Amino acid sequence: MPDSLLKSMPFASFAKTADQPVGCGQLQDSWHLAGLLRPLVWGVMLLLGTAGCTPNPAVEFTPRTSTTLLAPNARQAVEHTLLTHFGTPDNLVVWDRLSVIDFGGAKATVESLDAKASSSAKAVMLVTFDNQSHLAKNLRVGAPVRWVSGAREGIQGDRVAAFDAATRQVSIALEGKTSAPAEESQEETSSSSKPVGEIAAGDALVIDDGGLLAQGRVVYQRNCMHCHGSTGDGKGPTAKYMQPPPRDYRDGIFKFTSTQAAERITRDDLMRILDDGIPGTYMPSFLLMDPTEKKAVIEYVRWLSIRGEMEKRITDDLGDFSTKDLKAEYAQGEAAFQAALKKGEKAEPPASITPAVDTLQKDFAEFFETDYQGVVEDTADFLVSAWERAETPESVITPAKARVPDDAASRERGRLLYLSDKTKCYTCHGAQGRGDGPANFEYWKMPSGDGNYPRPGLHDLWGNLLPARDLTRGIYRGGRRPVDLYRRLYAGIKGTPMPAFGGVTLTDDEIWDLVNYVLSVEFTANGTSLSDVESSIKKLPATDKVQVQETKAEKITEVEPAGSAS
Repeated sequence: MPDSLLKSMPFASFAKTADQPVGCGQLQDSWHLAGLLRPLVWGVMLLLGTAGCTPNPAVEFTPRTSTTLLAPNARQAVEHTLLTHFGTPDNLVVWDRLSVIDFGGAKATVESLDAKASSSAKAVMLVTFDNQSHLAKNLRVGAPVRWVSGAREGIQGDRVAAFDAATRQVSIALEGKTSAPAEESQEETSSSSKPVGEIAAGDALVIDDGGLLAQGRVVYQRNCMHCHGSTGDGKGPTAKYMQPPPRDYRDGIFKFTSTQAAERITRDDLMRILDDGIPGTYMPSFLLMDPTEKKAVIEYVRWLSIRGEMEKRITDDLGDFSTKDLKAEYAQGEAAFQAALKKGEKAEPPASITPAVDTLQKDFAEFFETDYQGVVEDTADFLVSAWERAETPESVITPAKARVPDDAASRERGRLLYLSDKTKCYTCHGAQGRGDGPANFEYWKMPSGDGNYPRPGLHDLWGNLLPARDLTRGIYRGGRRPVDLYRRLYAGIKGTPMPAFGGVTLTDDEIWDLVNYVLSVEFTANGTSLSDVESSIKKLPATDKVQVQETKAEKITEVEPAGSAS
């Protein structure tokens, strides 16, 4: 890939061992004490091993199934793109193109250089920070330095040796080196391996570039990875024991947001989830977590999500180079061949798919030379734009009108809307709000078009069975504040069959009436009785009676619940 596309720099090598869980516990080094504690860590690992407990496997990113099904050279291209722009869990990458990610670090400019204190191994200078004084106060010894301009631009390996926050004086160990030309002599090569590039006033640098993301990775691996997985795919080692399963971040879709239906989640949404948890699920509250750690892990989750979206969108664009259909056809042929052999019949084995795969590889090689880079650039542009837009006020759902008074009249209007075909709430949540409407017992088509789901009931985007919410329990995963329910009704719930009613189907006042009714259901001993349903339909205004003409008593009696849903 051309260097002009981006400037990527690996970082966080200072925490390769320190931030990994050891054995069965959560023992971790400090960044500052990694070297001192490493012998102790290995001793603990040895003890755990002798006790029948082995160290955790290496943490790595797992490719999507769609990536593994690409022609070999197409898969290699996708994996190389992800490695170049995102790195590995132990060696993350700062990709300047992702301006929507706060990688951390303090941007600074060299104000003056102390020639007397500087040497070939270090440089002592005064720096001016770019409106990031809060970061400058916490710069740590050993933090990596990335030069943005000047003679050392592009040289990697320099680190902070000392820092005085009061005077803004920083000492930088010039550990970055350049390779010597092949034709140089051994003596010249040895000489050229010394630090090169003179520093001058006006040179720009970023200190601890990627530090916030690296900290987020540490927090994530300690608190989140066992459920959400190292790749953010929701397949951590404990995920198989959880219902509902942990969120898969890789589609960029989060269910409970404050944003419009087509927009991404905001940082504030993620912070609220961290603080409150998700009621009715295994997602706990991290209210007592250090605020800096919460900020760091939110950036890391957003970064994982963008990485997953990047992979998905690129592999979708490369669908013409997938071996999925070839392998499926071969598997069917092989099954038929084996079945014939068992019956004692003569049959020809299926033809090898190798020639077809070779053709795909040849076609992709041509595509790579002409169009692949454009796919990467367009995907990056799209994702940056989408995540930037989510943080704008226009993307956040703000009720145009204040909540209507929560009185009997409002709740009655809300109940009539709930039971009408204008919303059809009862078809999922049931006439009595117990989550047992008829939609929960029907076979629904899969989004892929490959027939119906094997089990009846509603499903989310990830194929998980998703019973409708039992309103009588008063547990709302996205929050039970009135504005939370308003947003669920206005924009639906992303990745689920819950539709959006705002802007077209319902007015603001009608949404608030529904909110008032829904919040009252848990305080009604038996919910809405069938006789009340029939009575409510008769009370509807003439205009609404037309809309609910098909809502007959016999249609509702079909879904009379036998008992409260679990």
